[in-house]
Parts: sequence; C-alpha cells; structure tokens
Amino acid sequence: MARRPRVPGMELVPINDEDEAWALLEELSHTGFADDSKLPHINHWPRFHFKFWIEGSQLVLTQPVMQAMIDYQTSVNRAFMIVLENTSILRGLSEEERQEFEIVFKVKKGSTDLSFNAQELIEKFMEKAVGKLTGKQIAIIVIAFALLFTGYSCWNAYLEEQREEAKAEASSKQMKDVLEAQKFASENDLKRMKILADALTAAHGSHALIDASEDGKKGVVKAAAKVQDTEIGNNHLPPEVARRMARAAPSAPVKKIVTAEYEVLRVDTDVPDGFRVRLKNTKTGQTVFASLRDALVSENDRTLISRGEWEKKPIVATVQETWRRGNLASARVEQVINVVEKTQVAGR
Repeated sequence: MARRPRVPGMELVPINDEDEAWALLEELSHTGFADDSKLPHINHWPRFHFKFWIEGSQLVLTQPVMQAMIDYQTSVNRAFMIVLENTSILRGLSEEERQEFEIVFKVKKGSTDLSFNAQELIEKFMEKAVGKLTGKQIAIIVIAFALLFTGYSCWNAYLEEQREEAKAEASSKQMKDVLEAQKFASENDLKRMKILADALTAAHGSHALIDASEDGKKGVVKAAAKVQDTEIGNNHLPPEVARRMARAAPSAPVKKIVTAEYEVLRVDTDVPDGFRVRLKNTKTGQTVFASLRDALVSENDRTLISRGEWEKKPIVATVQETWRRGNLASARVEQVINVVEKTQVAGR
C-alpha cells in the first residue's frame, strides 16, 4: 500500500465507499474550494469489474479484451501526466512512474471477469499529487481521478452519453429503437457527473482529466462490440449497442470569445504553467479558472489582473472559453483591456 500522505492544514476525511467520495466532492464544490480543504483518506474502495462473454460463456482473454486493458492503462498514464505534469504527452513518463501506475488486472481462472485494485491506484495517485499540486487542488482532483477511473456513476454517465450520441447518429428506426430501449444512467448519476465537471474545472482549469478517462472507457466499449455480451460495473452492454456506440463521433468542442467585466477572485501562481486566475463574470455570475494566452509575453495582462485582485476592482477582459457537451471545459485569457476604476465589487 502507498503511504498515506498528509498535507499541513488539511483535514483527513475517511472515505469508505463511492457514495462517501461523492458526498465529499459535493461538499467541497459548495464551499468554494477554500485553502483549508479536506483531504480524502481512502479506507476502502471496491474492485472495479469488466466481464466479457463469447458464445454465451465467459472465456479466456481475447485480443480485443487485451487491447481494452492496454487502452485503460494508457488513459491512466495520460491522466497522471495531465494533472501532475500539465501535458498529455506520455514520452515524459519515466519507467519508474509507469511501474507505479501500472494497473494489475486480475482474471478469474477460465474467464474474462477482469478486476483491478482501485484503492491502490488511488493511493498512488494521491501520494504523487501531494508533491505536485497545491493543497487546495489535491482534494478535488484526487477524488475526481478515483471516480472517473473506478467509479460506477461516472461509467454510467459515460455510457448514457455515448448512447445518446449514437442514437442521434443512427440512420435506421430499428437501431434508434434499440438504443432508446437501453438505459445506463440514473438522474443522480448525471447530476453527479455535472458536479464533478464543474468542480474539476474550478480546481484545475480544464476537463482534460475527464477526456483522458474517456479514452480508456472508449477502449472497453470497442472490446464490448467484438464479444457476445459485456458487463461494465453494474451495467449490461449488448454488442449491437456497443458497436453503434463505438462508431459514434465524439462531440466537437465549441469555442467562444467573450469580452466582459470580471471580478478577480484569485490569482494562483502555484501551478505548473506559472499563472492562472479565477474570474467571475459580473453580469452572468459564470466562474472560470483560466490560464493566460502566453504567460511569458503577457506581462501587462498579469499586472492588470494582479491589480484587480489587490485593489478589489473588476477588470475588463477577453476570454476564450472552450465548451464540451454543454460544460465549460477550459478558459484562456486572451487580453486584459483595463481595470474598472469606478466600480467596487460588493462584498469584497
């Protein structure tokens, strides 16, 4: 087992199951993710299961199933690099780190009932996060990592989203009816995923961790399309549904350029790229955690943002927002136009 990391000023909160992880994540999202956040202390996390059947029986490993395991491992490695090294390129992953984050799948004798020890994976990620992230980022990002890769609600929400996309693209009424009859996620699963997406955006400034986890999930769905039957967590995935879902094109991100007045909630210099800012649109109330267009050359933008924070005055800025599936995935400050001299922000 990995050593339980401790962070000064952070309360350790015992997590015994997935529901408790979701409860802590929701609590943190409601408290504005303050510096005195609570750190999850994983006491127990159930093994996550994939089950594949061929010709009515569970059989030994096949090539598509092995590829699914490789894809899942790759997505875990990519998540590690995105969150802790601020890059999606895997070339920078050392051999030692590859071994530390290796998923050990357990295969029951004569079957393809695959499982892995999610608790060990979570603890390894947390141990690394303590040295790479600021205290106020660790709690949400560690919980998000655990839920995205080993949580049933995130898997349910992903399958439901893929089903909806496949149904929208299906050309025949018969296939639309098949997809319509399939249901993967409850309203609570979808609500939970929205909470996670919003909290992760606030903590890390992007949905890159979600995207990395979905690469691994896509690999499992592709394997499900090539066997007779599949069970993912608590869900049954028929091959005809999996085949249609595996072909569905991913939703394209939508970019928006917004010029507005923003309250500067926080400037964060303890991040890998050196400078990020949390802004609140004074008209819409939308909060974004944005990086700068170019941290090396936009010194004037940094100065104006810092003035806005110190003097408790809003700024007028142009922000490029990237939206994916109706959620704000990331934001980038393109230009800070000025500090608003006449208007003080109430309550600051």
